[in-house]
Amino acid sequence: MLEAKANSIGQKLDDNFDYLQENYLMLIKKSIFKSGAKGVGILSVIISSLVGHERLQEAIFKVANPLADKAAGWIENLLSRMGKKEKE
Repeated sequence: MLEAKANSIGQKLDDNFDYLQENYLMLIKKSIFKSGAKGVGILSVIISSLVGHERLQEAIFKVANPLADKAAGWIENLLSRMGKKEKE
């Protein structure tokens, strides 16, 4: 019985993760640009089309990945320095 419940929870988690992967752009757009009774604004349409553009996404990833790597290196360096100070 407990194993069946764990499997059920695991399946729900998988389903929710699949939904998130399929709909993350829409969810982000809706959370940032809430459309009211007047409909969707022009800024929302522009941002949505830019976010969905493959070449733009590739360019952003080319810039973001090295920056993220550098930030991770800085954080690791900072944490190692903090660890050394705690040992002293």
